[in-house]
Amino acid sequence: MQSCEARLARALTGVINVLDTHVIVLGGGVSQLDRLLVNVPKL
Repeated sequence: MQSCEARLARALTGVINVLDTHVIVLGGGVSQLDRLLVNVPKL
């Protein structure tokens, strides 16, 4: 699971840098995984 968290963090970083956005909204099953919502922002 740590590998998925790290990959998600890198992917979101790329999206934020390209689109210069202030908010990322995760939907579907990803938004229901508390572990991702806690760990990914730390990375």
